[in-house]
Formats: sequence, structure tokens, C-alpha cells
Amino acid sequence: MDRYFAGLQAFSIRADYPKCMTRKHGAKRTRRVLAAAALSAALPASAAAAPADISTAESAAFVPGEVLVRYEAGTPKSERAELREGLDAELQRRLLLPRTELLELPPGLGVNAAVAELSGEADVAFAEPNFLYRVASAPNDDEFELQWGLDNDGVFGLADADIDAPEGWDLQTGDPTVVVGVVDTGVTIAHEDLDGNIWANPGESGGGLEANGIDDDGNDLVDDRRGWDFSAEDNDPTDEEGHGTHVAGTIGAEGDNLIGITGVAWDVSLLPLRACNALGSCSNGDVADAFAYAGEKGADVVNASISGSSPSSAQQLAIASAPDTLFVVAAGNEGGDNGVAPRYPCNYTAGNLICVAASNGVDERASFSNFGAASVDLAAPGGGSGGAPIRSTYMADRMNEAFAGALSGDWETGGTPDSWDRTAEASPLPGGTLTDSPGAPHAEDADNFARFGPVDLSADDRCNLRYDLALDLPDAGDRLWVQASSDGADYTSIQGWTGVGSAKLTPSITSFAGSPEVFVRFRLEADGDAEVGDGAHVDNVRIRCASSDYAYLQGTSMAAPHVSGAAALIRSHDAGSTVAELREWLLDGVELKPAFEDLVASGGRLNLHRSLRGADGDDIHRPETSITKAPATRSRSTTAGLTFASDEPASFQCSHNSAPFGACSSPLTLSGLAVGTHSLRVRAVDLAGNEDATPASYAFTVEPPRTKPRNAACAKAKRKLKRARSSKQKRELRKLVKRKCRK
Repeated sequence: MDRYFAGLQAFSIRADYPKCMTRKHGAKRTRRVLAAAALSAALPASAAAAPADISTAESAAFVPGEVLVRYEAGTPKSERAELREGLDAELQRRLLLPRTELLELPPGLGVNAAVAELSGEADVAFAEPNFLYRVASAPNDDEFELQWGLDNDGVFGLADADIDAPEGWDLQTGDPTVVVGVVDTGVTIAHEDLDGNIWANPGESGGGLEANGIDDDGNDLVDDRRGWDFSAEDNDPTDEEGHGTHVAGTIGAEGDNLIGITGVAWDVSLLPLRACNALGSCSNGDVADAFAYAGEKGADVVNASISGSSPSSAQQLAIASAPDTLFVVAAGNEGGDNGVAPRYPCNYTAGNLICVAASNGVDERASFSNFGAASVDLAAPGGGSGGAPIRSTYMADRMNEAFAGALSGDWETGGTPDSWDRTAEASPLPGGTLTDSPGAPHAEDADNFARFGPVDLSADDRCNLRYDLALDLPDAGDRLWVQASSDGADYTSIQGWTGVGSAKLTPSITSFAGSPEVFVRFRLEADGDAEVGDGAHVDNVRIRCASSDYAYLQGTSMAAPHVSGAAALIRSHDAGSTVAELREWLLDGVELKPAFEDLVASGGRLNLHRSLRGADGDDIHRPETSITKAPATRSRSTTAGLTFASDEPASFQCSHNSAPFGACSSPLTLSGLAVGTHSLRVRAVDLAGNEDATPASYAFTVEPPRTKPRNAACAKAKRKLKRARSSKQKRELRKLVKRKCRK
């Protein structure tokens, strides 16, 4: 399971709880991608607003109808307004990046056309679509033994295929003054294993500043005490998906507290920055704003376990504007070479960015993990075959139904006709599904339902409903209602759909949180017309709440936070360290692994202990090897001589034709070489035992020896035959060639 975020856009609604705080300035955000699916949460099905067309819920490479634009320095507000008016575009909001705005385009104006027009203006530094990215000393915590990425005893793969966390904790366990931004789906702030490590904004905390409705720190964000929700434009960055909570736990779940798991950093301040919605879809503007916020607040490290195929000028500017912050990002989960198919932000070339691939429990590349000899820096535990996924903090699933078998007793069906049931028939959704009409089109006058419950949400205060939907209702008068009830009698419509298409959906049901009995039902209403379709297929129904739980996930999203936590510990150990030093110690400190030699720039997997030793002043710097003299690339000689050197005092190890490395010295003579291609790799090993992570290499070819000269008489006869004119001459000369050229 790759939970690195490759899902569809969310079409959830948040109307059932207030957006208590928003930006101080700027138009209220009306994301078209969300508005299309919003229904009134206060109306019963019979009086609800018209359902949305399911075809509007398809995913895209960027948010429709939105562009980001950055103006040149000195461009007056009046000229910016004129540019917007020229497009008939509205200002949605000003980003935290100076002179950068998010614009909403008028109907009929395409995003690419608007970008092209804006890019041609002298006052515009850049314009781009609002791209979408996806969320790609041992402690006494009772589940620490399940965290093989920190300390692997061989139960989950190969012993010591881990980051040597216990050895590192002997040197450092963290410092709450070190701040790590988590740019993700949010963080479950009240989680039992995270709440003590959540950042508090000093400019919005204490003396009643937390909720006074005033922008006390002057950043245009009101009461941003615990970070910010850029996806929904409010001051509550609580997770609605679970991914960000999982990432945060790996970075900095409280250690040594007798609860759950431990983070790489036991004591750290986690700064929640929600830039991704409940389906893991993250818009360019939200990500850039989150990066800028983290830099403005002086975050030491930012973890961004996200990935997309489009480079963003706004993101690169935000990263460059925070040179004292180390950005740790995921390589992506397509299983490909980022040098061939770039992924972003991984492939940005910023000096304060580090990109992470995923290793598995046997110290090999996880099959899903992207790689890149120049674009990906190191590997870290991320799950995959050869081990287990990564255990970390998570939201609580109060209900989880995948329809693998017959409907359980918690399901009830009814209505006319009473036909809802589980089916294995083919549909746009794989595997078994819940459908209104197994094996047949839906009834012309259907009014029927399938209901699940009751579900106990009495301990929860924020929940959403998650489900996959494939819909075939070609008649606009037919619709599927998604409803909830706290008594099983009176139902509230959460969403409504018509049309043909499929999507992953996550409406909020927070208004039902706190209730001991919650029922969820899917209700099909048809208007009696003869035009019918396959009806509805529903799968993977869950109720997920922002409460304390734990889960196994895998992906490069899980690998990156191991590195972020390590960076936080290094900064805790050496408060004066620079970003360049953090990066150097992380990369020099890797544990070299053959599986990563040509896949990541450092050639290895994160080793917390070695990196902390570097911060402690130990020599972990790896020598660099060079071949100073070598034979010709092509030769008939079966002997080859080479010389090599190191940039510091060192011994050498050599590998001829991919054989295991063994001790060697310069100069080196290879003799008795067979005909064919040969390769030699040489690596230096310095006096501290550090090996060169990128051995010097040279390839050459031994050609076959020359054959004996041909018989002179034979050659002469062939030349005469070639010059012969008459048939008679040719006949005689062929006989001569045959005699002279006998072997």
C-alpha cells in the first residue's frame, strides 16, 4: 500500500462546523474544485440542494480556474489591479510570498491561456497554474519494538537494517526549541503521543492571545497559535486524512512516556502546516504558503512528504527565501528514476533541500520508491517487501468496510425495491462493492437504501466519512444521497450525486462527532423515467476521526520524516550548526549499502548515530578517490597498469569486473587479462575508516591479437582475379586462387 498520496481531489464539505478564524485580509476563498460538491448539511434529503454531477469530481494536474502570479518589485497596486481586470480575474488571496497572488479566472478563460497572457506582461515575474501535488538509550514506549526502522532486531527483515536510533539517543534525544514544520494533511494535535510536542506560536500565545480574534504577530493570519490550515483558510490545522499525523509521529512522537511509539526526536516542536486536503491533494499555492510560513517562523527543518510532476517557481522561491531552514522531501512512489522523469519538490536543486528514497527491512530499495543518482540524496526506512510498513501515530478509524465478503450484521437495507447488496460484478471500482442493483440496472422508480451503524463517536470531536463511488445515473432526475443520522430516524444529507463517473470522496461529519450512535446510509432516488443506468457502486467506506491511534503505512512519505527527525536531533545537539552542516552530516553519515550505490547520491541509508557523531566532532567525512593514470581504452595488451590517489591519507580497495572489493595499492598492475571489456572500481578508506561513497571507476577493452598475415601468393592471385576482364581469364584465375589459397 503506497500511502504517499496519489489520490483524487477531495469534494468534502466543511459546512457543519465553523471556520472560526480566517486571514485578516483578502477575499474569502471559493475553491471551485470543492464548491461543486458542497451540499447543505442542515437539510433532509427531501429538501436538499440539487446534487452535484459526479463527473466534476475527476482529478486534474492543477486546480481549474486558478493561477499564481508574482509581480516584479516596484509594481504598484493599481497596475496589479489593471492586470487582474484585463483578465476579468478576481483576487482570491495574497500569498505569504511578497508580491504573489492567487487569482480566480472567469468562466471560459483557460488556465494555460491566462498563464501565457500574464507571462507576457513586463510587470509579471512569473505566472503558473495552481498545480496539484500528492501526498508521495531505548525508550519505554509500549510499541517501540514494532518500529523496525529505528532498531531492527531481524524480526522485520534483516537485523540492523535500521538507522541506529538507540545508539544515537545515547548522544541526543531532542530539544523543544528546535522546530520542525510538517507540510501535509495536518496533524492530530490532540493525539496522546503528539500533544506535548506541538508548537505554540510565541506571538499568539499567553495572556489570552490564543483566541482573541486579533492578528497579534502581524502576519495577516489571525490566531495562528498552532500553525495554519492553508487548505481551508483557518487556524485549525487538524488532520482529516491521517497521513500528516503519521509523518509527525515518525519525526517527533513523545519518547519515553510509556505511551505508543517514539519519534526519531523525542523532544521537538512540531509545527502543523495543513497544505493538503482530506484526500491528500495539495495545491501549489497552499504548499508555497506553508513553506513561506515555516521560513518566516524560523523553522529549523520542514518535512514535505509530497510529490508531483510539475516544477513550481513559487515553491522554489519560498525555499530560497528560507536559507536557514532545511527542507526534507520525498522522492516519490512511482518506482522510477527521477533523473529521467523528474518529481518535485525532490528535483529542485536548492542547497537547503534534501530528497529521500525508501529502504525496506533488508536494506534494499523499496520496490515503489523512486531513485536518482544525482537527484535523490539518501535512503531511509519506508517499508516495502522484505520487511514491514512503518508504524506511527494515526487517526482513528471508527468504521472500515471494504466489502470483501457478504454484508455484516451492521448493515441494513430497505426501501423500494429492497435490492442493495454486496456484489463482485465488474465495475469501475476493483473488488467487491456495495450496489443498489446487483447484476442489473437500477429500478426506474427506486427509493431504497443501505445503512451502516450504529458507530460510537462519543469520544471524538472531529470526523469525516470516506468512500469510493462509481456512479451511472444518466438521468439528471436520478440521484444518490449520502446521509447521516444520530438516531437512525432523522437523516441529514451530507452529499448528493448524479451523472456518470467515479471519485474518492471525504465529506465531513464533524457535526455528528460526540454522538454515541451514528448511522450512515446511501440512498438512491429515481424519478420514474425509463432512462436508467448501472446505479451506484460504493467501496472502502470509513469513518475516520482525529483521535489517538496508530497504524502501519509505507512509502517515501514515511522515509522522509526519519531524515527530518534526524536533522532535528543534529540541530538539538549543535544549536549553532548551519543548514550546510546539517546536510553534510546527514549525507556523510549514511551507512553505505550496495543496493543504493548507483541509486542515490550518497550511496547509502540514513544512520542517525554516525550523523550525530559528525556533529560531535568525529571524523565522518568520506574521502574522494581519483584514478590518475590508466591504460588506453582499447588495446591488445593483456596487462594494464593504473595509478590512483585520495584527497586525504588513505588506503585503497579495488574491485575488478564487479568482484567484491579487496585491498589494493597504487600503482596497480592487472595481468593475464582476457579478451573483452574490463572495469575497475577503486575507493579510498581514510584513517578513521570512512569509505568513499562514490568509487572512482575506469573501463577499457582488450582486443583479440592480430591474425597471421595472409599467404602472399594467395593475395596476389585474388588481386589478379579482381582485375580480370574476360570470362576465360576469370575461369583460369579462379583455379589459381583455389590452389594458392588452400589452408
